[in-house]
Amino acid sequence: MFEIRIHGRAGQGAKTIAQLFAEVNLAVGKFVQAFPSYGPAREGAAMNAFVRIDDQPIKLHSDIKKPDAVLVIDPLLVETENVTQGLKKNGIIIINSNASSDSFKKKLGNNFRIYTVPASHIALKFFKKDIPNTVLLGALVKATKIICLDELLDGTKEKFMKKLSPQLVEANLKSIQEGYNFLKIS
Repeated sequence: MFEIRIHGRAGQGAKTIAQLFAEVNLAVGKFVQAFPSYGPAREGAAMNAFVRIDDQPIKLHSDIKKPDAVLVIDPLLVETENVTQGLKKNGIIIINSNASSDSFKKKLGNNFRIYTVPASHIALKFFKKDIPNTVLLGALVKATKIICLDELLDGTKEKFMKKLSPQLVEANLKSIQEGYNFLKIS
């Protein structure tokens, strides 16, 4: 089983990308769970979203305590939340930041594979707004190889065509591609 915890703020799209990632994995034959966990239910409050993916039926129904990967949509949460809590040794952390991953290693430690992606900056290019969630999803796919990029792009297009304009669908696809391309795996 592969488990992902997403740290964000209400309104940043953590729940959206958790559901999208789960639905795309479901479409390729995997078993999935995706769910949010909110504190105070107001826009801007810190919150988490979770995703479980497995080749077998998932019988566990609880928050994710030992994730394999963590996404951080708001880099300020690194200062206020324990984003590494329970993260497995050599687990993946992807942070929306223009700073280097080395600057986060000092705070978070060397037991993890830490990547930074300027997702907000990339999102501004495609959306003209700070909507970094799909950029980070592209980076997550590259870092984890759970599914291939084409599966993510096809699934995103299929899901978003039902509710977004063609221009917004295209912006999301480009932002996923850019997040994927930006991430350099060493």
